[in-house]
Amino acid sequence: MPSTSNSPVEAVKPAIVITDVSKTFTLKHTNSFKESVVAALQRKQLSSQFNAVDGLNLEVPEGQSIALLGRNG
Repeated sequence: MPSTSNSPVEAVKPAIVITDVSKTFTLKHTNSFKESVVAALQRKQLSSQFNAVDGLNLEVPEGQSIALLGRNG
């Protein structure tokens, strides 16, 4: 007959805690100074925002590894 224990399982404390991490990049839509001047005169939007990571939460237990890879590795 297998023995069972009534003791609670000990909680493992995380070695790393990350809370609400975000990373935003500004993407420029012009390649040269001339394009920038023309776009500004025409009141065109010269850049936009790109959220690569938004509100990341994670815990990594001691002895574990984790990797966050994007499209470009």
